[in-house]
Amino acid sequence: MKSNVLPIVVSAVALLIFAYLALYFMPVFFPGIAEQYFASTFREGSNFAVFYYLQAILVAIALYWVWNRFYDDLKGSKWLRGLELGFLYAFVAVLPAMLINYSILSVSASLVFLWLFYGICQGALAGLIFAFFDRD
Repeated sequence: MKSNVLPIVVSAVALLIFAYLALYFMPVFFPGIAEQYFASTFREGSNFAVFYYLQAILVAIALYWVWNRFYDDLKGSKWLRGLELGFLYAFVAVLPAMLINYSILSVSASLVFLWLFYGICQGALAGLIFAFFDRD
């Protein structure tokens, strides 16, 4: 990894803001799906909420490593590479996790697809930030 941590910090902050906004606007745009979070499938209270936000920081660190490791394998402009990183992350890491969640949790397919879309957005946002900071 490059010694420059600024892209990691900026992407982690951006992903944290995105995570907060996703939680805030989900009931507004997807009220039926948001109701599923009140089912017994999910834990109540905020004792474990820190993990939701910690995930964004870990994703930023991991995706920065992937960005540096596979930059030459991603094709197109820097911006297209950033978007491609989002899809790469979604289909290598998020999709298998969503299939497992769908098979073992009592959640709807629409919630799983929303989580998949969230993962694509997370990866693309981080990739676009890394592309912005890339100095090639």
